[in-house]
Amino acid sequence: MTFRTALLSAVLLSPFDVVAQEITASLSGTVKDPSGAFISNSTLTVINTDKNVVVRVLKTSSTGHYAAPLLPGGHYDVTAEAPGFKTVRTSGIELNVNDKRTIDFMLPVGATNEQIIVEAESLHVDLETPAAAGLISGTQIRELAINTRNYAQLVALQPGYPRP
Repeated sequence: MTFRTALLSAVLLSPFDVVAQEITASLSGTVKDPSGAFISNSTLTVINTDKNVVVRVLKTSSTGHYAAPLLPGGHYDVTAEAPGFKTVRTSGIELNVNDKRTIDFMLPVGATNEQIIVEAESLHVDLETPAAAGLISGTQIRELAINTRNYAQLVALQPGYPRP
């Protein structure tokens, strides 16, 4: 075995870790409302302003966090929006090689265009007729099975029975 072969095998089989350089950058952060609560499922748009191109469209996690890894170096604008909140844009973000920037967003409450309409019929209470409806008759009591008769519960169902 020659010296070159021994040297080459020693280098290739050595336990040294080879560390690669990163040539990209990353953005991460959180999206919150004015009270400090996280806004989940909000949309973030990352725009490379050097090329005027939308690079990523992200959604926040259930804890309001987002991450945009592997972005090429350059200048960026990031827009955050969520239903019921105003849109917030952060401009002039400069990313260099191996940058790991944290950009947090606070979205103010915006005007909502949603209308909630509840439709239901009101309960009609007849206060003029003295007839009692829904009373339990003696026939209904007699037709109950013996093992299930519970007169105390039946008496408590009568109107006007004092409640504790």
